[in-house]
Amino acid sequence: ERFYSEPLKYDPMRFYEKGVRTFPQSVYPFFNQNPRLCLGRDFALMEAKIFVYHFLSVYSFELVPNQKITYTPGFIMNMKNGLKIKIMKRN
Repeated sequence: ERFYSEPLKYDPMRFYEKGVRTFPQSVYPFFNQNPRLCLGRDFALMEAKIFVYHFLSVYSFELVPNQKITYTPGFIMNMKNGLKIKIMKRN
């Protein structure tokens, strides 16, 4: 009731009528950020970090020996034939 009447009532029009940017950020931070910001962005980034940590802790990586590394000319130096690595499960 401090910021708007009937705070427990589901009323999405209260954001439409006043505009999302009129509320202080502390009122409802998810809708008060950038209008095109994904609400699940932080959760997705956390999931990606957990996946990378788990993947790197379960597998080890080793370069395949005696491969010739050449680059293609361009704005970004891409490898012409890729970089071959061996993925092995850790003990």
